[in-house]
Amino acid sequence: MGKDELITGVTGQDASSLRSSVPRTRSFSPAPHPALPKDIPPLTGIRFFAAAWVVMYHFRDEFSQLVPPLHHLNPFILQGHYAVPLFFILSGFILSHTYFPRYSLRNHGAFVFLRFARLWPVHLAAILVLILYFSSLTLHRGHGANDTYSYTALPAELAMLRCWVSKVLIWNYPAWSIHSEWFAYIFLFPVAFLWFQKASSVRALLLTIIVLLSLQSFLPWDRAPGKCMDIFFLFLAGSALYRLRVLWPGQLGRWAAPGGLIVLAAGLGTDWACSRMFIHTAFALVVFGLSFRQGFLSGLLSTRLAVYGGAISYAIYMTHALVGKVYGTLAGKMDFNTPLTRALVFVLLILVLLLVPIAFHHLIEVPCNTALRRGIGSWGRRRPSMLASKLVPSSFLK
Repeated sequence: MGKDELITGVTGQDASSLRSSVPRTRSFSPAPHPALPKDIPPLTGIRFFAAAWVVMYHFRDEFSQLVPPLHHLNPFILQGHYAVPLFFILSGFILSHTYFPRYSLRNHGAFVFLRFARLWPVHLAAILVLILYFSSLTLHRGHGANDTYSYTALPAELAMLRCWVSKVLIWNYPAWSIHSEWFAYIFLFPVAFLWFQKASSVRALLLTIIVLLSLQSFLPWDRAPGKCMDIFFLFLAGSALYRLRVLWPGQLGRWAAPGGLIVLAAGLGTDWACSRMFIHTAFALVVFGLSFRQGFLSGLLSTRLAVYGGAISYAIYMTHALVGKVYGTLAGKMDFNTPLTRALVFVLLILVLLLVPIAFHHLIEVPCNTALRRGIGSWGRRRPSMLASKLVPSSFLK
């Protein structure tokens, strides 16, 4: 996977840091099954396509204006919000695969910090860009009253806590999902570890996954406060799916991915009461099947371009709304009367949607993640207190 992170995934460096955070003399859970290698490239590659689906969903009007024939794809594009549940299932699966073999409740603080170091730098940078953008609008227009940029909500937004209790999308609106991810890292991952790490019954795991997906699909979670329930059962289902993959006999599971695409087409193409269950089940089948790294779909998602796209997918997800806001401001001053002009603007918009996250990934995401981990290591060495040793065990600092 390399950088299979969920709307944030897990870097190999994160994983090695956590593995070294526990004394070597202690007995841990067994390492992943030999059939499930450390790196699963197709589960990185699929993140790029999921992020692209979200971008198309949010830019559907702009794309249709610039390239009118694209409106024929609207039946697919208009359901791009379903890419987020795919991210949530992937998150449960990948984090379990990366951390279960060395995780314990005793080093949960180290795990949480590694996830914070992964999520927060890009989140902070995006908010700072929006503050500059809103400030420039205020100076230009002479007023700044806008609920979308509420400074009173900014502390909770920066702490990735606001959407635990609110459904209102403000500032960088796609960031609601990392608020949910943050909740899952703190509270759901320990539950998943205790529940599934030693599970040994394939039938019980299958039943558990079906129940979890059903609870997510059929209960009216839109009435619950905040957005945490959007991830709750999907994250747990992804974790159970990982344990099922460890125990699954043989290679027949590789056919789950193409089967999942068929189920996904049925879910997206119908308006039945169970359509959402079809979609969630399809995502689980695709993730499970791709973990075998066999077949045409797996090969396509394992190409260098797809894997790199997956590596920057978090930055794509977190920056596309910034591009959209700036484009919306500039578009009102543009002339789209000629097809050539529209085509050129479309190409330029696609380039910006790619170049901005590439810059965020290489200039902010990776170096800040590394610096935060090094910083906490230095702090732990300078403060060999009980608190420091619990948050960052001495072996984690080596």
